[in-house]
Amino acid sequence: MGLLGDNDTPRNDTKDAIEQAPSVDTEKQNAVHQDEDNDTALPAMPAPVITIDPAVERRVLRKLDLRVPTLLGFLYLLSLLDRSNIGNAYIAGMKQDLRLSGHRYSWLLTIFYISYTLFEFLALMWKIIPPHRWAAITVLSWGIVATCQAAAQSWEGMMALRFLLGMAEAAFGPGTPYLLSFFYRRHELGLRCGLFVSAAPLANTFAGALAYGITSGHSKLANWRLLFLVEGAPSLIAAFLAWFFLPDHPASARFLNEEEKKVARARGLRRSGEGERVTGIDWKDIGRTLLDVKAWFTAITKDPTPDEKDAPRYVRGQSICAAFMFFTTILALTLRFLLVWENKRLDRKYGTRNEESAGGGSNRNDDSVAEENYGSGFRYVL
Repeated sequence: MGLLGDNDTPRNDTKDAIEQAPSVDTEKQNAVHQDEDNDTALPAMPAPVITIDPAVERRVLRKLDLRVPTLLGFLYLLSLLDRSNIGNAYIAGMKQDLRLSGHRYSWLLTIFYISYTLFEFLALMWKIIPPHRWAAITVLSWGIVATCQAAAQSWEGMMALRFLLGMAEAAFGPGTPYLLSFFYRRHELGLRCGLFVSAAPLANTFAGALAYGITSGHSKLANWRLLFLVEGAPSLIAAFLAWFFLPDHPASARFLNEEEKKVARARGLRRSGEGERVTGIDWKDIGRTLLDVKAWFTAITKDPTPDEKDAPRYVRGQSICAAFMFFTTILALTLRFLLVWENKRLDRKYGTRNEESAGGGSNRNDDSVAEENYGSGFRYVL
């Protein structure tokens, strides 16, 4: 049980069941090595094939699913409650107390997303600061800001707090798929990211009922202020959960035993050639991302916010949304065309998966290390 190298034989002891993968770029595995004595070019040694016990891998996945995306989803749920409860506060008396006439309430909603957009680059901090620390800092930050909304005395003060709330939450959500990628392989990541973002509709299912229960009383404190206090306080507590229970990478997961950590590390080697979390920022990667047309396609599909002057039917806003939906369909079809073209280019270069299987996989020399990011078997899933 555990991990076996190419030449290893099964044995009961799993302590040394995994071999260190070579620190060689898998794109260059066909390169040659130079003999120092006679300058004779020698062929590079192929990467060892790593075998994972399926039973242990399933156990690792179960443990990861119960801890990592669940905790991240809970934190994301709290962030959604803290950003969206302003609507319930508005009808609970905030409109009168802060004199939200004209477009002032609309600006309270908009300023959050302006800040969120401007500070999404803070997601890069997940690569610089250990994730459990960064998650705790961001959760504590938005918890403090969300709670301080209860003390707002003017529209200007609430605008400042909403701006800070957007900045704090922007540092959390966009970076969580990066953290999840260190625990899951490529074909597993989509489901876990889906579980993470499912916190949004889950929060909406009970947010209204929760707000009603909080604001239906007759406390000395204004109901809308009490709402911000009660819904902001859990984030302050959750920050400590992130600090103590969120692992930075599989090797630091205290809920995994040594054998399971070896399996998790081997899965990381198969995924990208790295068994641990990669730190630091590669500015070339950022540049390539900004120049990737596929990323821009998904960024320009957002429809605008309707003007409140068109209430209650919002004919103009609905028409604009319909036009954007049609435009989004065109972009989606174009993106699919680009991905199909890229897959066909890889087929021409490496051969199709069926051809590789028929040929015994002789053209593939990266079945173990970084096979998902750099291997000849990589294709976009459509």
